[in-house]
Amino acid sequence: MIRIRVGPKPQPTDHPHVHGFRVAGHDVVSDVPFGELAPFAAAVPPDVGTPAAIESDSGSAGRAGEVFHGPAWLCGSTREVACSITLRGYELSVAGVGEFFVALRGQQISRTSGDLDPSDPAVAETVLGPALILALALHGTFCLHASAVLSPAGALLFLGPSGTGKSTLGSYLGGASGGFTPLTDDITPVVMSSAGPEVWPHFPQFKLPADRQPAHVAPERIGLRAAYLLDFPGTDATDVSIDGLDPARGLAAMVRHTVAVRLFGRSLMATYLSRIGAAWSVPVRRLSYPRRFEALPDVAAAITDDLDDR
Repeated sequence: MIRIRVGPKPQPTDHPHVHGFRVAGHDVVSDVPFGELAPFAAAVPPDVGTPAAIESDSGSAGRAGEVFHGPAWLCGSTREVACSITLRGYELSVAGVGEFFVALRGQQISRTSGDLDPSDPAVAETVLGPALILALALHGTFCLHASAVLSPAGALLFLGPSGTGKSTLGSYLGGASGGFTPLTDDITPVVMSSAGPEVWPHFPQFKLPADRQPAHVAPERIGLRAAYLLDFPGTDATDVSIDGLDPARGLAAMVRHTVAVRLFGRSLMATYLSRIGAAWSVPVRRLSYPRRFEALPDVAAAITDDLDDR
């Protein structure tokens, strides 16, 4: 379970409402009814108690060192972000938003300072973005910069940084014939299970409104069948091509496109590399195609043929 507290620390006599959600396979309880999580609303587990239990355990004592300090695109602009690890957990600071704490086992997220109202969109994007993504990683669920669709053969990932066409391709496939169903738009949680990598698509997609979140009707977990690394549009591709990457390059692409990986620190990074190295059983292929709408049917056909050939 992940507990979120972004409002004032409750007093022992306070009994505000607790809001429950089911996100990327985890129970999440919060003192704020995040609209972004509305499609994933769930019953509050009976053992949670009152929100008074959602408290911060942060502190600067025992600081182990700074993990990241630099600019990052967040909340619609480039902001200065800093992340440090203490003996209790991670301290995350976002300029203009506030300071946050993520417990060492990912069981708790708290806002420790900041003047913005808890309902401010910048607070929501920080809590449900880097803070929650870091907490999920500490639970063994890693988020990728990827769109995902459900095919008759299983889940498909389309990896790449912003501007490579992940969302456009996923949206097209989801609306085209061929048995594809949209799962995620830009952030896709993945778990390295004993059966191989699985997509856990119930995660808020910030570029889409709550009523257009694609995964709320999808299964909670889906086996991953294939991953495609998109070339940048500037590659001037004239034809659709799908080429295999050797396993080392494929794993490097997965790590490179992992969200918030710069915040992990040595211990969490070592855990991630160990898990992905042991459980990753899906080939990663490079997908190149002309960035023209009329080329998308050919892309869909090439992907279908690629799946049929395996």
